[in-house]
Amino acid sequence: MTTRVLHVIARMNVGGTARYINELITNIPESKLATGRVQGSEVEDPCVKNLPIISVRHLGRKVSPIHDFMAWRELRRIIRKEKPEIVHTHTFKAGLIGRLVGGKHKRVHTFHGHLFDDDSFTLFEKGLITFVEKLLSCRTDLFISVGKKVGVELRTQGIGFNKLWESIPPGIEELPAHNKQEARELLGIHSDSVVFGWLARIMFLCLDGLTHLFFGQLWIVRYPLLTTRECQSR
Repeated sequence: MTTRVLHVIARMNVGGTARYINELITNIPESKLATGRVQGSEVEDPCVKNLPIISVRHLGRKVSPIHDFMAWRELRRIIRKEKPEIVHTHTFKAGLIGRLVGGKHKRVHTFHGHLFDDDSFTLFEKGLITFVEKLLSCRTDLFISVGKKVGVELRTQGIGFNKLWESIPPGIEELPAHNKQEARELLGIHSDSVVFGWLARIMFLCLDGLTHLFFGQLWIVRYPLLTTRECQSR
């Protein structure tokens, strides 16, 4: 028999967190997602359309005591109706509201990062959130960090240091390999054309003791009328 899992997150805006949750729900049977809506200028990730969603109307990223309390009541009703064996919360807001709902279910919380180096938060805000996370540790059966380093840094701050932890990195699908001629044909680039490309948002990440290079965006500029010979002559 498959374990029933209810994932909870404040919103599924475009980004790695949404894709991470999408992979979990898509590949683990009996999984559902309780989530609010994106707010402001944020855009909802396209993967949401294919997921079994349960709407939590008052759940959102912005702090609002009234809406947050109403979201807690909504989520409590959902949990009582769905009767999940595991409630798996993601990020701070959903983790706070979700772990405060009573019940016999197990509670799992995933940290997709932390705010210790985030300058958009004041020292007071960082201290308050860290204090709340320490309190919520006693209502958490398992912590998951997206990357071992994140988990180590959280435990160093006293968050869940005496609890069970797992590190689950994002799943990356293997990309097809193409030789130079195939790549040019797929991109519609003539064999004699000169191609200029550059990368943006270059990041170095340490995964499992190895340093990997990642880039967020790749631009390719094509000059189909400028051949290699012409380029050399210039």
